[in-house]
Amino acid sequence: MYPLRGSNASFYGQIKMTNGHKTMTKNRYVAATDFKANCLRLMDEVAQQRRPIIITKRGKPVAKLVPVETEAIDLFGRMAGSIKICGDIINPIEDAGWTGDAENL
Repeated sequence: MYPLRGSNASFYGQIKMTNGHKTMTKNRYVAATDFKANCLRLMDEVAQQRRPIIITKRGKPVAKLVPVETEAIDLFGRMAGSIKICGDIINPIEDAGWTGDAENL
């Protein structure tokens, strides 16, 4: 199931027939020489399409270029350990000198 050798044969991936309909398989095969010539473009495609590319050398798979999995940001507990509590934060401050009147606003 390796790609055919040729100028554009490796750029189209594999096609398999199922129930008379053509479907693309998940893996796309690219020859090492084609990958070397189009490396940056292929990396951009993998990042956008989220579809891996298998790099072949003489028709045999040697490497796999896969998209980076993005981790979901967990907001719960994100600031844990970043704040230091100094003193009593529950009881009111007695000698603050601020009354909340209109003149202190």
